[in-house]
Amino acid sequence: MPYFEILFYNGQVYQNINTDEVDEEGTPLYPDIPVDDLNAMKDLFIKTVRYQAWNELRKTDYYVGYCYEENLEFDSKYPTIATLRDNIRTWVSNTESDINAATTLEELFAIDIVLPDAYRFDEFSISLV
Repeated sequence: MPYFEILFYNGQVYQNINTDEVDEEGTPLYPDIPVDDLNAMKDLFIKTVRYQAWNELRKTDYYVGYCYEENLEFDSKYPTIATLRDNIRTWVSNTESDINAATTLEELFAIDIVLPDAYRFDEFSISLV
């Protein structure tokens, strides 16, 4: 069975899941993950991708709102943030296209659904000045 570095499942984020894992009694730890259903796994992969994007984008939503309220041009005021936000949205679009194009579970499981570190925000390096 597959291993997932991250999976958004039943409203919760799981990391480093091996779907073969069992507890002391031999009961599978993740029995409900539909690893044999291509469409269900596509849905889980897309939810996982979107969750990661939401989690990163929300860190800079304040800056978007601030520029809107102050009638400032966001892209020129915070070009680094704007670029990173665009990169995240592009990654989501490309990754979702790859997921939707997969025709087998093997193809699907070969897709990297982990948001690249290059697209993650360092919250402490951004200022309003």
